[in-house]
Amino acid sequence: MALLPYIKLSAGKLSNDKVEGGMIVTYGTELGGFGVGVQAQLDSVYNKTKDEMDFSGSYTAVLGYDLAEKVGGYMEYVGEFDFEGDYFPYASFGATYQMNANQQWDIGSKVALSDEGQDFEVFFGLTQRY
Repeated sequence: MALLPYIKLSAGKLSNDKVEGGMIVTYGTELGGFGVGVQAQLDSVYNKTKDEMDFSGSYTAVLGYDLAEKVGGYMEYVGEFDFEGDYFPYASFGATYQMNANQQWDIGSKVALSDEGQDFEVFFGLTQRY
């Protein structure tokens, strides 16, 4: 289990010029050769429509499997919500590459499971443990 506070600083033209942040609570374990994880997140984000800071959140449940020594795959259910009653369910699929004990690359996609969500998204990232 881990508590992960985070902050996004203003990056000028590369961002919305606002400071945002939140808290993530995550838990993972092994079950029958699969990695199983859950996560809950609460965010303070800028709402462009209302021109003010607002709260939103998400939760996930993920099932992962090692395909090779350094390569893994996963599928995930993602629920995103705000405090005005909007809810956006997604399915997410992706792959990971473990460079070493402290670095992991990931690439994935997220597909909306309802008409209200963003139809399709592709993402990639690097996780660095210190």
